[in-house]
Amino acid sequence: MLIDPEAKRTDGKIGSFSTYAVCIGCAFLGCFYFILNGLLVKALPIFSVLLWQSILGFLYQTIFLAVLYSKEFLFFSLDKNWGAFGFLAEEPVGVIFFGLSSGYFGGPGCAVCLLFFSPVTVTTFLLLCPFIGQMIGYWLDFDQMPGWLTWVGTSLVIAGIIAIQRAERQRKTDIQALSTKVNQDNKVAQA
Repeated sequence: MLIDPEAKRTDGKIGSFSTYAVCIGCAFLGCFYFILNGLLVKALPIFSVLLWQSILGFLYQTIFLAVLYSKEFLFFSLDKNWGAFGFLAEEPVGVIFFGLSSGYFGGPGCAVCLLFFSPVTVTTFLLLCPFIGQMIGYWLDFDQMPGWLTWVGTSLVIAGIIAIQRAERQRKTDIQALSTKVNQDNKVAQA
């Protein structure tokens, strides 16, 4: 959106440079979040990490809305637009679908991915989410087709993911080879 003049917003709002600067600045906090979660999922039981993530995420979003939109935000309300518990106002099928699919399997699912992949890989993969969301919106006929810079950026992100995974795999292979050599040298020295 900063560089691509063809990018269209379907909400009709125009983003200023400061809006995009805040969004880009928050990416650094996101990186810190995944590095910290990468350490936590290895040190604590995964259920406790996910439970605290959910509770703290709810509190953080509630405080954020209360500070930024103090006139509209209603804490003890089931209003679906401004109520803190507005997600409970919808039909149970919607709560289950959106709550479990995007809410539980989305954020905490990334924490589970940290058990298997490096924080850099998980963070980089999340860069694909806006592209995937826009394509789903296009297929459902309520969003525009991504512009050419979005396609180029997504291709670079995919190339970056592949490069990071290859480097990580090579690093692990080198460590294993060095460990095997040291063990063999120790056996020769003991004999």
